[in-house]
Amino acid sequence: MTLFEDIRILCELPGVSGREEPVREYIISQLPEGVSYETDALGNLYGEKKGANRPKNKVVLFAHMDEVGLMTVTSSSTRSGASTPRSSSDARSASSAALSASSR
Repeated sequence: MTLFEDIRILCELPGVSGREEPVREYIISQLPEGVSYETDALGNLYGEKKGANRPKNKVVLFAHMDEVGLMTVTSSSTRSGASTPRSSSDARSASSAALSASSR
């Protein structure tokens, strides 16, 4: 499988915040032999690949499995719908972090 195919599959899997199970299961199915893994109560996935020798430096990779989704909210009085982001993070957090970093 090519990297492009892997990315396509990951993008097609449903993975809205709080419901990342299909993404997590796909990642687990693609782990190479020799990688141990565990998940915690929140659904985070931790994997470890031990080398033959103890390395001088270790490499740690972090990534998100979830995606921002939209939740449609319908008003019973107008029967119209509006979409609102559904995510575990506040949309203002990136600009807050940038403001915090630039003010130091």
